[in-house]
Amino acid sequence: MKNPNIIKLSREDLKNVFGGTLYPALECYSNRDCAHYGEALIMCSDGTSSMTNYTCMGGTCMMNTGICPSPEIGVPTIAQP
Repeated sequence: MKNPNIIKLSREDLKNVFGGTLYPALECYSNRDCAHYGEALIMCSDGTSSMTNYTCMGGTCMMNTGICPSPEIGVPTIAQP
């Protein structure tokens, strides 16, 4: 027989009963949980494009930036007099 006086307590109610600190729930547990943010193309400084997506870091979905090639630095030349 069920007891009709039993109710499900919320997280805030449990904190009031047992004390302690109430931390926010994690946004993600794996990279798959961040898939709903989608992907995007970014334009690199040299004119090429690179893909970005989101990855789970510390329970939060963070943008995983695309990899752009490093800019080329010319070799210094010495002017002869």
